[in-house]
Amino acid sequence: MTINYYVCNHKLMKNRNNCMQPTVNKTPRIEVIDALRGFAVMAILLVHSLEHFIFPVYPTDSPEWLNILDNGTLNVVFSLFAGKSYAIFALLFGFTFYIQCHNQEKKGKDFGYRFLWRLVLLVGFATINAAFFPAGDVLLLFSIVGIVLFLVRKWSDKAILITAIFFLLQPIEWYHYLMSLFNPSHTLPDLGVDAMYQEVAEYTKGISLQVMSLWDKKPVCFGLSEQDVFCKQPDFS
Repeated sequence: MTINYYVCNHKLMKNRNNCMQPTVNKTPRIEVIDALRGFAVMAILLVHSLEHFIFPVYPTDSPEWLNILDNGTLNVVFSLFAGKSYAIFALLFGFTFYIQCHNQEKKGKDFGYRFLWRLVLLVGFATINAAFFPAGDVLLLFSIVGIVLFLVRKWSDKAILITAIFFLLQPIEWYHYLMSLFNPSHTLPDLGVDAMYQEVAEYTKGISLQVMSLWDKKPVCFGLSEQDVFCKQPDFS
């Protein structure tokens, strides 16, 4: 008579039915979060495509109907997607941190220091991104705000709620408002943001004018070989 033994959980069992497979508790993904994240990323991509992906080499003298269409498209896209996508993306940044931190706490681990390492990597990506997108990099801002998440990760819900309400009341704005009531000469501090955007705009405009001047002096040629070349003087009138 042959008796078969089965290995179960590093033990020998005569009956396979007594061998219970270990269950792995996996946290199910929240599909609505994935959908919102996808919407936010695609909306941001659409908004940035109107700003920078089509490099500002535009005709200097465009027809009036083209200017109206251009401005209308820009305003519609920004009204529908810009603010909403930025807000959703920022909200999901904090919510994802909470999920990861909570899952690691159930395993008895501290996710904070691992999150700090990810912020260091994010700073590296932000530096590269800022080199090509100086006027609108938000990754570095997420890196700085992420440090705040690390510091308050062990706060109670009540403490976080009180702190959130305090900042939602915008105390700095109220301070400047009250100061302006008692001191009419009080002015807001100049952070140099407008000057930075103006410098970037002048730089990109200067490049556009240089490229346009080159195009005006030299025809543009297209072709797959020397025998099949088509040249045309650009006409943007």
